[in-house]
Amino acid sequence: MDAALIERTITDEAVRATYMLPSGLRRAIADAAGKSSGLEKKVLDSIVRNISIGQKCRIPVCQDTGVFEVWVKIGLRKRVPCINFSAIVRRAVRKAHAEGKLRASMKKSIEPVVHISFNDTCFIEIIITPRGFGSENYSSLHMMNPESGFEDVKRTVIEAVARAGGHPCPPYLVGVGIGGTASKAIEMSGEALTRMDFRHSAKEKELLAGINSLKTGAGGMGGRFTALGVRIVEFPQHIAGLAVGVRIGCWCNRVRRFRIEIP
Repeated sequence: MDAALIERTITDEAVRATYMLPSGLRRAIADAAGKSSGLEKKVLDSIVRNISIGQKCRIPVCQDTGVFEVWVKIGLRKRVPCINFSAIVRRAVRKAHAEGKLRASMKKSIEPVVHISFNDTCFIEIIITPRGFGSENYSSLHMMNPESGFEDVKRTVIEAVARAGGHPCPPYLVGVGIGGTASKAIEMSGEALTRMDFRHSAKEKELLAGINSLKTGAGGMGGRFTALGVRIVEFPQHIAGLAVGVRIGCWCNRVRRFRIEIP
């Protein structure tokens, strides 16, 4: 396994992440634009044009290139050589900023947030997400009563989105982590935003409907589409409490997912 090739691939994909949105998100935005009216439609039509220009010209769809959060999931069915993946990701993201002429949005130095985990596969999966801070600033953690049910969780998440108002560039994608520890709930809510395929479960549909009943609308202009998608990731909870993490992604919820085969 060529460490230099892995680094080169991550660099290229990190640059692509800033200008090429996931296809499902592009379709969801275009679909919402077709169903909206008034000021909300103007906002969504502008977003559709912005996405097209960014992809065609290979320039970031948002000026805030944010903090790069990277998940490295290593399969153990085959022998994996001794490679320092954390160091590779750091170098690759820094190169991406230089080569892609990305705005250096961090103080002092560019440092990605790297999550490394292992699973029962025969490949390495890498997920790259540039996290803009307009939406990140409205992420939240809620330590709830252990007897809290889904209705309590739903109310908490809707209130969190309501507090955000129109500030973090709606329509939103909302990631919800339920259970585990405080840090686990927040991590799950962030990873939930990387799984946004718009095939919602019954709970996710209910939560999405509740969020859209706020009528914040695209761009905060009022309308039907406060959010386009919700993803819930769950983990067993402790008997003494329930951790709920909420991560809000703006309309340009940038995600690149790819695999590297293990020889």
